[in-house]
Amino acid sequence: MKKTIRKFLSLRIGSLQRKKLLANGKRIYVKGFTLIELLVAMFITSIIVSVMLTFLVGVLESDRKEQAKSEAQEEVQAALSYITDDIQEALYIYDATSLSAINSQLPHKQSDAPNDSSTEGCREDTKCTPILVFWKRYVYEPTTKLGTDYLGCLPYKSGTADYIACNTSASSASAAPFGGDNFTFSLVAYYLKSDVNNNSSTWSNTSRILRWELKDGYRWYCADNSVGCPDDKKLNGGPSYRDSNGNPAISPVITDKNPYFILPDKGFNRPDFVSAGTLSQNASKWKKFDDFDFGTNKFTTLVDFIDDTKYDDTQIKIDVGANSTTAPFNNPDCQDPVKGVGVTDPVNMIAQRVPADFSNGIANPSELTSFYACVAPEQVTARVYLRGNALSRIQFNRTLRKPTDNNSTFFPSLNARIFGRSSLGLNKK
Repeated sequence: MKKTIRKFLSLRIGSLQRKKLLANGKRIYVKGFTLIELLVAMFITSIIVSVMLTFLVGVLESDRKEQAKSEAQEEVQAALSYITDDIQEALYIYDATSLSAINSQLPHKQSDAPNDSSTEGCREDTKCTPILVFWKRYVYEPTTKLGTDYLGCLPYKSGTADYIACNTSASSASAAPFGGDNFTFSLVAYYLKSDVNNNSSTWSNTSRILRWELKDGYRWYCADNSVGCPDDKKLNGGPSYRDSNGNPAISPVITDKNPYFILPDKGFNRPDFVSAGTLSQNASKWKKFDDFDFGTNKFTTLVDFIDDTKYDDTQIKIDVGANSTTAPFNNPDCQDPVKGVGVTDPVNMIAQRVPADFSNGIANPSELTSFYACVAPEQVTARVYLRGNALSRIQFNRTLRKPTDNNSTFFPSLNARIFGRSSLGLNKK
């Protein structure tokens, strides 16, 4: 029995040492590995390969995370830069109090606002929070085209309300000194929209920042006694912005007999910043035009992958505290130039946080804190806070992408203090 076992263990495979009889009768011996040696070698090789694969996967995962952090940082910075450029043209920025006064006039409160079926809409039932709402100046340049014609001297076309008759002969058209740069009003609103549980195939299902704008029209401009200008009859008889009854009215009270090269956006009504009172008092009185259609003004996504962590999460740190609960609802943090906007006169120059209350579903329908601002409306100044979420780019499970003490670098947080340019030089009537 022992001999049989010894013979079995001495077996050779492959290039096993064995005797081989050649044609000339000589014997040679070929050396090889035993089965046990081969199995041991395979085991050691598998360990080395496993270690190398684990290292490679770790390197790839680390690179993926670093790339996600880099992209998140770049996009949040780009969004903040865009908002900064936008607000620098601001004439007035709504704080929490004045914003609540016009909340019902904004697009998310309108029955015909775009719904969320296209994933672009922002209605009251889609968890949208207005954060930055402001009036800015909008510039129409004389080289802006309308159809195939340039602004300045547009030929009249029968049945086309957007055109005004004027002399278009070669000599008069080239000499007509009208159609210059025109500065008008524009209402801009930035929203924080929660996409959690939307199951969108287009967006990240975290949250987004949306932008919406409502512009005034390009009114006819013509220097006195200029060659090629329409006479008073043609001017007054030209097209104008009309309500649903055909009346050339901008609002039920203020009529506007000005013809337009380009009509105002439907629903636009000019703000009144020249009446007695503060900017905030006048801005709080703004009402949309009765004949409106906010569904024609589309929401535009500025940036995606904004942090979707709810306010009640204990890991979220908010740099700015809540507004006071008694009028004038000022905010000491927002009055601080380091945290907020800073004010020179805390009594008359009130600074507030928007939204006023993160935990209030009316003031903050999105239930998020990743986009908020401090606003000093009388100084036309704001400090804007943004927070991205890099983990949402690599982790679809929302419970696994919450901020902790160990992953704070995946939540790029930026802020900037922005100054508007005031209303100097604008046609306010």
